[in-house]
Amino acid sequence: MTSQLQLQEQATKSSTVEPQVTMEAASSTSTPLCHASCLTCSSKSGPLHTYRKASSFCSHQMKQLLEGKWLDRIREIFDILERDPIFRAGTMNNMRDLTRDEWLESVIEQVKRLVEYGLHADGDPIANAVFSECVGCHNFSLVVRFSLHMLLFRLCCQFLGTQVHQTLAEKSKNLEVYGCFALTEMSHGTNAKAIRTTATYDARTQEFIIHTPDMEATKMWIGNLGKTANHIVLWAHLHLSATGPSLGIHPFVVQIRSLVDHHPMPGVLVGDMGHKLGQNGLDNGFVSFDNYRVSRDALLNRFANVTPDGRYETVVEDPDKRVALFFSALSSGRVMIAYYSTCNLKMAVSIAVRYSACRKQFGPNEPEELPVLEYPLQQARLLPLVASAYALHFYCWWQLDQFNNWWQQMQAVQPDQILNSNMNELLNEIHSLASGSKPLASWIAQSGIQTCREACGGHGYLAVNRFGELREDNDPNCTYEGDNSVLIQQTAKFLLTTLKAVLTGKKLKSPLGTVKYIEEVLVEDRIRCEATNESAVCQVDVIVAALKQRALTHLKMSAERLQGKLGEGEDVFTAWNSSQVFYLQSTAIAHMDYTTTRVFAEQIARCAQPQLKFVLEKLCVLYGISRLQTDFITLREQDYMSSEQIKMLKHGFINLCGQLKTEAVSLVDALAPPDAILNSPIGASDGKPYQRLYNAMMTAPKSLERADWWKSLKGSQLPVPGSLKSKL
Repeated sequence: MTSQLQLQEQATKSSTVEPQVTMEAASSTSTPLCHASCLTCSSKSGPLHTYRKASSFCSHQMKQLLEGKWLDRIREIFDILERDPIFRAGTMNNMRDLTRDEWLESVIEQVKRLVEYGLHADGDPIANAVFSECVGCHNFSLVVRFSLHMLLFRLCCQFLGTQVHQTLAEKSKNLEVYGCFALTEMSHGTNAKAIRTTATYDARTQEFIIHTPDMEATKMWIGNLGKTANHIVLWAHLHLSATGPSLGIHPFVVQIRSLVDHHPMPGVLVGDMGHKLGQNGLDNGFVSFDNYRVSRDALLNRFANVTPDGRYETVVEDPDKRVALFFSALSSGRVMIAYYSTCNLKMAVSIAVRYSACRKQFGPNEPEELPVLEYPLQQARLLPLVASAYALHFYCWWQLDQFNNWWQQMQAVQPDQILNSNMNELLNEIHSLASGSKPLASWIAQSGIQTCREACGGHGYLAVNRFGELREDNDPNCTYEGDNSVLIQQTAKFLLTTLKAVLTGKKLKSPLGTVKYIEEVLVEDRIRCEATNESAVCQVDVIVAALKQRALTHLKMSAERLQGKLGEGEDVFTAWNSSQVFYLQSTAIAHMDYTTTRVFAEQIARCAQPQLKFVLEKLCVLYGISRLQTDFITLREQDYMSSEQIKMLKHGFINLCGQLKTEAVSLVDALAPPDAILNSPIGASDGKPYQRLYNAMMTAPKSLERADWWKSLKGSQLPVPGSLKSKL
């Protein structure tokens, strides 16, 4: 009989040897090998091979389309993450049994290694997004911890500061200065204007006095602050004197820990918040200040300044516009959160689809069993999520490109020119998109990851298969940088402002064209869908038109609701809040559903490869129907679609899932990172989930050892039934 030790040794050997696909073996297949890494062409046997062989396209060609010119860069980053022992030891599966301090130390060592490799790119949002996705696939605590410092902190110093602050930005490159971003307080988060930390100028000493008035004004949830950061971008109300009024919130860069011994500076109380639901490799912290003095140069003063004698100067007189300009840097964070959420969804669907293609249950004739991916119910759970992953991927890349264009323009002009140019309109539109895409992507990912977990049954609940990690890492995407339900109101506000401009005859300002469709509210003729059969209704242009009509309908309904509440005598604040449920939030979501689908369709139209275009169009239609699915009633109530046409959409949804079933494995092959990065036994590309799962169990720490507490179930330590029962 094989001993437990032999079993564990066998499992260790088989789990560390990855299957190799040689060029000779691949060339023996009937299909020419398009690329050594193409799983579709190089697959030889097993359940995944069956689906890959039935696919109408090569996964490598799809990956080339998805990643474009960044394909080699992405492979380079993944190769480093795979081969460097610091990163190999830093996966969640290897860190799960560490103490919190060990966990934080492991992640900071990985941050240092990233700096040494120089993989991020200063001033290039798209290159940094590529870098962030690759590192995030490996460990999201790592990418957030790195990005909060290297991207957000440095971005604030560079964009909001002047030449005097560039020294800090330079010192942050080698982590001598390690930064974070502090806006949220214990009692205020989304309502940023209501924060209560103060910065009062003392003209006598030319210093600002930073003060936390009470416990509720303690800064909280600040990533990197708990144990790591020595500097902080701090948001506080600016006062020119102890008795003077607030001039609004302003950004300051403040040292909080010694650069010599890392102890807190006098007057600074700083600490770690402790364990969270996820991302525990990130040290979220709290900080408060007791009349803490900092130099006048602490004010990040590109747009507003205080002179040595205490005079306030600003290039933006309107306080609301000034704050909006301050916070424009936050749009980059929201753009990236949508991107991070999409990354989490891509990994989840890759694991679930591959496992569903391997897992067999039941069948028409015993003992024959079918892969669960063959069942329409499983297809309906997973394939719309695959379509969502593709749609959000293309949208996020488009959005990054628009943000990058705006960012480059912003860097090239003087501060006083920004609000007097078309960049202000561009900023408003990007802000509305970022405020809508972050909630949309994070909500789709959060529910999608849970669906994928459930679709993998009990094995999906095992931590080693990674759904728990993905779900926990994605969860904060729904609340940081703005609670989704509150943040998306910014999108609704932008849409209503645009509608008002259209209705009053003003010129519509939409540099990106995302709200041009609102001009159609002026068309009085009733519009109806003209499709007469299932094939016609399931066309990309028909679905995009239906989503547009739904968005217009919700916008008009919200405007009518708001006007009605105002007409009833409610003030603007009350009327706005009375119009959220069923109206304003639905309007913003409908707008983002239409925008993401339209952008997806436009990107597909540029595809020059017929095989890829054919599959992508099906995904686009499936994504669009899935976004309409919970709101068919709106299309019917407005008589845009008949009951028969909606029935056609439902049948089309089911049939599209069936058609895409054979493409599903190759579709996720194009989305998935390498196996070592995906790091899920049931989601590996070799189609051997049971062997890998068995190996994972056999090699888990202490899985075969006797429990240290075994004696508690023996002899005198056994419980006496009823011994503690009351005698009364």
